[in-house]
Amino acid sequence: MVKEQTSRDPKIIIQVVIPLLIEANLQFLFHKLLLVYIPPDKQIQRLMERDGISREMAQSILVAQLPIDEKRAYADYIIDHSGTLADTERQVRETWNKLMGFQTGRGRERI
Repeated sequence: MVKEQTSRDPKIIIQVVIPLLIEANLQFLFHKLLLVYIPPDKQIQRLMERDGISREMAQSILVAQLPIDEKRAYADYIIDHSGTLADTERQVRETWNKLMGFQTGRGRERI
């Protein structure tokens, strides 16, 4: 499917959500990595609220993953999701514009 899409539009942006991408050592498969960052304490709180689990269970889930602060080093783009929804939306728009610029530049390089 990726080859089909990119043959139609070489500048297409394909977004893939892979929660354990870095832990699986698959980051080399992608041109750019985007991380949605949230501090560990908020990460635990949101996981507890989302899944209706205890703090201990949330912590044990996160212990099985590379700490979010270490994942930052792998990311080309970071969206900090610890603020307001408006802050996050602004960062998403800015990042999208940067990605579009990256793709436009890639298209020119091929000519």
